[in-house]
Parts: sequence; structure tokens; C-alpha cells
Amino acid sequence: MRVHVFGNSPSPAVATYGIRQAVCDHNSDIDCDDVCDYVKKSFYVDDGLVSKAHENELISLIKRTQARLQDGGVIRLHKIVSNSTAVLSSFPPSDLAKNITEIDFSSETPCIQKSLGLSWNVVKDVFSFQVSTDKKPYTKRGLLSTINGLFDPLGYVAPVILGGRLIMRKAIQDNNLGWDDPLPENLERMDRLAKISYASKEAIAAVVYIRIYESTGNSHIGFVLGKSRLAPTHGHTVPRLELCAAVVATELAAFVQKYLDIPSQSTYFYTDSQVVLGYINNEARRFYVYVANRVDRILKLSSRNQWNFVPTERNPADHGTRPVSTINMKDCKWLTGIESGLQRNIENQHVQFKLVEPEEDVEVRPVVKVNKIEVRKANLGGHRFERFSSWNRLVLAISCLKRIANKYHKNVQTDTRNNVEFKKAAEIMILKEAQRESYSKEIDLLKTDKSVARDSSLVKLSPILDSNDLLRVGGRIRNARLDTGKKIPIIIPGKHHIAMLLVRHFHQLISHQGRHLTEGAVRSAGYWITSGKRLISRVIHNCVRCRKLRRPTEHQKMADLPICRLTPSPPFTYVGVDTFGPWSIVSRRTRGGLSNSNRNI
Repeated sequence: MRVHVFGNSPSPAVATYGIRQAVCDHNSDIDCDDVCDYVKKSFYVDDGLVSKAHENELISLIKRTQARLQDGGVIRLHKIVSNSTAVLSSFPPSDLAKNITEIDFSSETPCIQKSLGLSWNVVKDVFSFQVSTDKKPYTKRGLLSTINGLFDPLGYVAPVILGGRLIMRKAIQDNNLGWDDPLPENLERMDRLAKISYASKEAIAAVVYIRIYESTGNSHIGFVLGKSRLAPTHGHTVPRLELCAAVVATELAAFVQKYLDIPSQSTYFYTDSQVVLGYINNEARRFYVYVANRVDRILKLSSRNQWNFVPTERNPADHGTRPVSTINMKDCKWLTGIESGLQRNIENQHVQFKLVEPEEDVEVRPVVKVNKIEVRKANLGGHRFERFSSWNRLVLAISCLKRIANKYHKNVQTDTRNNVEFKKAAEIMILKEAQRESYSKEIDLLKTDKSVARDSSLVKLSPILDSNDLLRVGGRIRNARLDTGKKIPIIIPGKHHIAMLLVRHFHQLISHQGRHLTEGAVRSAGYWITSGKRLISRVIHNCVRCRKLRRPTEHQKMADLPICRLTPSPPFTYVGVDTFGPWSIVSRRTRGGLSNSNRNI
């Protein structure tokens, strides 16, 4: 197929693909040269725009592109226009645009060429905008035709067009006016527009500049792209509009970075709103949906350290929020930018912008504090048991409390239990409280028919729960004809205070016998105290009566010997003799009887 249909919807795409395929048939971008890049990035359908630092580079690129298009697709690249005489003279007149050969660069006569819808004055190398001189009726239809007659895709004269768009919006708001009805007198003159829409609530604007550095170190700022949009008539505050302008700025920057091959790290953003800077740098508070979505969009296209503050009087984008007359547009900061206002302040590189009055900002969600209240069933608490030094006294005190409580409880009928039954109930209550404090996890697992954890200290005892929800030692002798306490004794935590009270109680019952008998008494009563041997030994060691009874036999210490016993002297010097008697004693037997004699001692 050698003929392409003109005017169909896919025609521009097909034409673009054909031109690119004619000059570049490489499978990878690595193999592409400058001709491929020129056709891919600088062509729009059949128009190509390119700028080079040196004339020879431009001439070589255009000639090689002509040859590549001719060889690859028999496509002729012509209608060449340039603001350089050397470039134009390098091509034959047949390849140049019409009337381009008659250009005199030394004269002031303009030479206007259309380039992608824009009027390019080749002699002065500037874009110009021409407004139709045909008079149109001052109606909605005529006003819309005049506004759309200015084609400005890059936003050069956006502040000028803004004035007409504001008038158009005010005219549309009047539903009583038809499209061909004359507009009221208060909208007849453009010079009144500055008074009507001076406030920044009327529009938002963003503008992109590029800074070019020379080898000498000098730099120049040039206008690249600008955008001005009408703000909604209601429902938007100034901080919201400033945030929307920041979103537009990031979108324009991403667009320019893509088509000019500028890395995103070398881009800086400026705004005169500290509220917006606080939104962007915020990491502590949450926003409502409107602000949150736009901040998220900004941070996807930029980073927090790229945003800076610029005063309003030095912000060139501020001129895009209010109309500017055509007379003042030449020297407007919208086109020239501000050198000092766009320089990055090195001292403020690490400035952290905080939220401005977050407690009063309606866009910031209030800090919600959640207090968790856990309601638990009231218990006696094992710490109260430490006030007692005797098991009997503790049981007696709890039984009295239960009796008194039952008397004043409305839902409980008259209790006919005797003292023994109350004491038994008190013992169960005390034991359950001690077990709940030490083995609450094990009890909860057993209540849900689950086994205790492997890291539990009771896992070797195979604990079970009885009808009173008391932990007891499991085992294989539950079918034996023994008392329940002997078969499955109640588990008592050895570090709890009631364990010591029980040991003391049974130690006194067996008249302060030794460790083995005390341990047997505790077991016979139906209790299994964890680490019981160590506890029993400690109780016996601290028992005052046991210490007295088991004290070793004491011996009288003899006094010192007298001096006479220790001084050397002749025999019988210090000898004393005591005599008493006589005593009648049997000395011998005779035939007639016994013979007695007297003796003195």
C-alpha cells in the first residue's frame, strides 16, 4: 500500500509510524543514532523542530535525515526554515519554505512562519500571537470565538487569555442570557477586569523555567511551559487552590522532564504557600480525602527536599492568577522569571516545614485518642492473703465475709449452711484465687478442652479441672478406691503465700515433726505443692519451736583452776583431811557369827 488516506482518525498515528520506520529499523534504542532520536522525539506528524548549539551540527543532521527518509521510504524532507543564514544557504531553494529565500535578517521586516500552530517570526526568532481584527458581537458566542482564536499551547500569554476566560465565566453564570444576547454593561470593558478578579481565588497557575549554564559559569533562565486555570466558583479555600497549583506544577515538571530528557533530581519546586509546604512535609498527621489525594500525587512526582519557599512578591507564577494586559505582558515576570527568586537557598536546604496551625486547619484530621477499658470480674486478690500468718485465721475470715455478704445480697435466699460448710466454701475460694493468679493460662486452656502449653511448668503433672474448677494433678490412679485428695491432689503454687500457710498449718498438726512427716501430712490432706520439699525445709528452718527442740545439747564450761593447784610446793603442803565416823563394818566371819569392827573415815 503506497497511498495513505488523509483525514481518518488513525491517520496521524499511521503517518508518524511510517516516518519513524523509514529512518529507524533497529530493534533496540542502543543502536539508534541522532537521526533516529530526531525523528522519534522532535517530529509531530510531518513537522519537525530541532535546535543545535552549532550550525554545522544542524546542517549535518538535516541532510542525513533527508537521505535516510529518501532511502527508507521515498519521503522528501523539505520546507526547511531556520533563523540562520548559513543553514539556509546549505540547502537548495527547492528544499526551503516559500518566501524564505527573500528573508533579509538585517531588516526589521517580519517573516512569519507557522510552526505547529504557532506564528514564528524567523527574523527576530520570537513567537508572535495575532488576533483577528474582525469585529464580533459582544455576546457569549462572540466572546468564546475571540478567546479560542488565540492558540497558546505553551502558556506564553496565559495571563492575557485569563481575563477573557473570567469574563466568559461570569457571562455563563447568568442563565437569563442567551448565546446571542448582548452582554451587560459591567462586562463591556476589559480594563475593568483587573478590578473584578484581582484576588487569587479566581485562578491557579504554575510555570516551568529552565536554567542553562554556559562554559564561562554564567547562567540564563528561559520560559518553557506555563499553565493557568480558572478556580471553581465555590467550595474551595485558598489553601486548597494553592495545593491544586502545586499539583499542576508537578505535572508540568514531569511533562518537561520526559520530553527534554531532564533528570528529576535536578528539578526544584517553589511555592509561596507555607501551608502547602507543611502539607507536603507532614509525616505525623492525617488529612481528609481531598488534601490526602493531592499530596500523594505530588509526592509520586517529586520528593519533599525538592520543595522550597519563595515570597509572593518574587513569585512569577502569581502573575498567572490575575489578568495582565497585552501592553504589560512584554515585561511581565511570567515570561522573564526572577533570577533571585529561583535560586535555591543553600542555607534552607534542610529546613523542615511544619503544619501551620494544625488544630485549626479543617483539612487536618483531629488526633483521635482511643482509651481501651477492660472490665474484669472483681476478685479478692492474693495480696490480701499476705496479711494473715495462719491458715485457720485466713479461712475463718473469708468464711465470715461470705456469711455477711450473703445476708445483704437481695438475690440470695436465706443460707442454712453451718460453719463447716462455710469454711469449706472459703477454702475452695482461697485455692481458686491462688491458682488463678499463678496458672490463669492453664485454666483457660483446660476450660476449652485444650492441653496446656509445652512450656508450662505444670505439663509434667497432667493437670485437670474438677467440678469446682480447681486444678488437680492428673495420673493413672483416678479409679483407685482412695480419697479424692489422695488420688488427684489439688495443685498449690509453691511461691504463693497460701502454700507457706498450709505448710505451717500441717507442720503444727504433727507437733513439729521433720520434713518427711510434714510433707506426708500435706499430701495426705490432698494438696500438691510445687517445689514443696524446698518450701517445707525453709519453713522448718525458720520455725522457732523447731529450732529450740532440735538445738544440740549444751555443756557447762568449767571455771579456772585455783592458784594452789597450779603453784609448785612440797608434798602435802596444801592437803586437808576430813574425818568422820566411826562406822561399824563387818570385818570377818566367825563360827558364832559375824565379827564387827569400827572404822573412821
